[in-house]
Amino acid sequence: MGFAQEAKASYTNRFDPENVRQIVLPDAGGAALAVSGAAPAYGAWSDVVLLGAVLQDTLIVSISIDTPSILELWDIDIGSCLGYVNAAAIVGAGPIAAAHRALVRFDVLTVAGSYAPIVLPFPVFIPANVGIVARSRTAGAGNTINVSCMCAQLFS
Repeated sequence: MGFAQEAKASYTNRFDPENVRQIVLPDAGGAALAVSGAAPAYGAWSDVVLLGAVLQDTLIVSISIDTPSILELWDIDIGSCLGYVNAAAIVGAGPIAAAHRALVRFDVLTVAGSYAPIVLPFPVFIPANVGIVARSRTAGAGNTINVSCMCAQLFS
């Protein structure tokens, strides 16, 4: 069984709550994602959490979004910055590995308020001292949305 299947099975079977903490990253508001071009193009990768904030192995299990700029069908591509210092480094080097990211699609029905949780199709593993990056797309250009990650970490 591969890591993604093991992580999914472990999370689905529910960790012992005494050994796992649920946290939200980033801890102060969400990270802004901008759509620079029309679909199928994505906006640029953006730093959701810099590598210094992820101090131990982490699973992203869902996301929360708020302040979407438009009523639209959104795609959020979120994952690990593994092998890169930050989102800017990814732009020049190409795509991140599919094993370290997930895509979620949802329809925004109102621009007021926030949407949470939007459960990922499988937990995304983020190793310690590795950042979290995301990008978004909609049918039109110039749209923005804020995203936060709901994560699980083992107590050490």
